[in-house]
Amino acid sequence: MDARNHTGHVFAWPEEKPPHAEKVCDGVIWSHEGMAICFPGGCPILTFVDEEKNLFGILHCSWKTIGQRIITNFNTTWLFNGGRPKNTSVRFLPAICQDCLTFDLRYWEKEVRDPLEWTGVCLEEFSQMKEDRIGLSLARLSTSILQGCGYTRIENDGVCTCCSGEYWCYRHHDVPGGERFRNAAFLLVE
Repeated sequence: MDARNHTGHVFAWPEEKPPHAEKVCDGVIWSHEGMAICFPGGCPILTFVDEEKNLFGILHCSWKTIGQRIITNFNTTWLFNGGRPKNTSVRFLPAICQDCLTFDLRYWEKEVRDPLEWTGVCLEEFSQMKEDRIGLSLARLSTSILQGCGYTRIENDGVCTCCSGEYWCYRHHDVPGGERFRNAAFLLVE
């Protein structure tokens, strides 16, 4: 999973261990030993565990993937493979916060707002005007969509990859026109 290629795709391997493979997707579900890795730009990465069904998942929730209905696609695939939202523990890994994920007004109106309209939520509840920019809380927006799908066991410690100083963040560490870095998020099942 690579944050440079945003998709609404979810892959599932419910019964057998897949061969080593790279997949361009933003969600993976499986029910066996193994590992999924995601290279997030700073966007929320969520892990899913339904121990009763022995089902595991990892999901990349950028504003672009949310706009491509990644959460509902993931939920549909999760349900199809036996996962139950009420039995599922969802955990947010450290991700960029609303104060750090900001857009200028023109970009917000032209690129961000329209793809997120499908959610049916009032985007003003998850965004905040700060000077001449709008900050978006991907974690709160994702949580709201997940709760609408029936997930109740959601944990988020709220650590920001950008302003906490504990993690790499493209807004601070990438060199314009030069070196780029990526965080890696892992979910390992033994």
